[in-house]
Amino acid sequence: MTVRNVELADRLVAALAGIRIDAEEHFAVLGARELHADTGKDLARALALACYEVLHVGWALPHAGSPRSRRDRGFEQRLAAAVPHRETPVSVTFLDLDPATERVLVRRDGVRVWLPANVIGADFEHIPDSPLVLRCDPARPAVSPGFFLVDGSRPPVTSGPLLRVYLHLRSAESTPEIWSIVLNTLHAGDIAYRAKVISDQAAFPRRDGLVVYLGEGDWQAADLIATAVRGHPGLGADVSMFASALGAGVATAWEPVDTHPGMRGLSFGQHRAHVLATALLAAAQDGESPESAVCQAFRQARIDPRDPARNLP
Repeated sequence: MTVRNVELADRLVAALAGIRIDAEEHFAVLGARELHADTGKDLARALALACYEVLHVGWALPHAGSPRSRRDRGFEQRLAAAVPHRETPVSVTFLDLDPATERVLVRRDGVRVWLPANVIGADFEHIPDSPLVLRCDPARPAVSPGFFLVDGSRPPVTSGPLLRVYLHLRSAESTPEIWSIVLNTLHAGDIAYRAKVISDQAAFPRRDGLVVYLGEGDWQAADLIATAVRGHPGLGADVSMFASALGAGVATAWEPVDTHPGMRGLSFGQHRAHVLATALLAAAQDGESPESAVCQAFRQARIDPRDPARNLP
């Protein structure tokens, strides 16, 4: 008789049943995918990517999107037309002024950016490292490859516990309408948010096709979003295996808090997939129970094994 580990979420136990690993042969099977590698390190990378795409994104087989450097301007225009506001306040740090080119250098979200000098007031004292609030276009179509990003009319909270809201988008055709519903719901509720949506028409469907980031004080907006899009035909039925479902095609998850080396820059889905794949390979090499190995690895990465959408203290 097999006694299962009751500490691991049922949805992950079901997912593990579809994964088989031969560590000596550098071979793995995940659902309909077969992974072959020359080394254990290569297999680890391939399995982490497969876990991300199959269990999080929802692609049973590899999905070829458009080249990352190619932007679909026409589709971006449709997404931009759905944005209900024209400006967003942005906190930046003034760094330098170039009178010859009439530009100012500022630091925004940790990145140095040159902007036209007329974006700041004439009475601003050009002191390096001075804080500055600019009124900027809320849309940032190229900041995240393959996504169209928007900040709300109130500045988004980017520190502290962040809640992600995921929407499963079926197709490019229905995406602008769902995008409009979500943004207008947030705008009407005076919610501080950041949101991004897939802008590559070849990348659909995706369980994480639309993502909203909510800071403390606005987490309740997740329910507003779920209610607003409920029953929309463009919304897929299932959600990421790592996230917590609010309804058909809508789920939430908390931004990872893992401080181990190499983990800080990963998205939620990438983080969970990486930890899962690493644990499964270790279990295959050591002859350990996969469920026990995953539970232990999740706890070390501050993931709640019973609900991988949540973090541990």
